[in-house]
Amino acid sequence: AGPAVARRIAAHRLPGVRVIEARGLLPEHAAELAAAGRVVFVDAAPDTAVERAAALAPRAGTSLDHALGPAGLLALAELAFGRAPPAALVTVPARDFGLG
Repeated sequence: AGPAVARRIAAHRLPGVRVIEARGLLPEHAAELAAAGRVVFVDAAPDTAVERAAALAPRAGTSLDHALGPAGLLALAELAFGRAPPAALVTVPARDFGLG
């Protein structure tokens, strides 16, 4: 569901909007995130029936490994590049988490 949302947004070719489709967040994304004016993460969840949105902030003490969540990636951007942009997490319902 997350990649489908990303593709639909990208298809609109909105000025100033860059869409990055990723199956997981990696430390390598921190530089791009720090340079962004605003970030919206889209995640799919099996335990929700409706879309939800929530503001995010960097979470201090988050493990900085290759299994980062959005708050951890924001914390890494702030730590490594001195800036974490305003961010939100949009959660969308999903049933199938298989590849493809």
